[in-house]
Amino acid sequence: DAVGVAELSATGTASSSTFLRGDNAWAAAGGGKIGQVSAMAQTYTQTGFTTQTLTDWSGMTCALTPTATSSKIIVMGTAHIYGANNENANIMLLRDDGGGFDIILAVADYIGVSGMTGSDLLPICFVDSPSVTVEVTYKLQYRSDVGGQCYLNVNDGGDSSTNQEGSNSYLYCMEVLA
Repeated sequence: DAVGVAELSATGTASSSTFLRGDNAWAAAGGGKIGQVSAMAQTYTQTGFTTQTLTDWSGMTCALTPTATSSKIIVMGTAHIYGANNENANIMLLRDDGGGFDIILAVADYIGVSGMTGSDLLPICFVDSPSVTVEVTYKLQYRSDVGGQCYLNVNDGGDSSTNQEGSNSYLYCMEVLA
């Protein structure tokens, strides 16, 4: 036999926009909704580098302004990088919420790889809690560990980006409302 809503001893008001919680109370759903998605940053240009200094990755920046201090921001993307001749390359994710850029994630270390050899597609996924309602900017930087030749957006292994088919790297961010 079925139990109707009127037969429940639940508190609150049942409606199409509420659900029955485990404590037997009707409540509106809240949180976990995507508030906004920033414009996607992408880059296709193949770039060779040997610098050991962290360098901004041109085109790999995205920004948004959270609507509440309780919002989370999910930063996602992919980074194609290649270390020629077993060189190690590092990717860093940085955030600026008005006070200057700070490293918030060492992507290579985050996925458990200290150095990349051959062409690697590095996933980027980070949940941030900036606790501000001002524009928050995220960007990627890169460097070579020991000054060896490395490449961005090279699809296949090889020592030269001139004979390689290019790949795409992406970075975007989403606000998740509390």
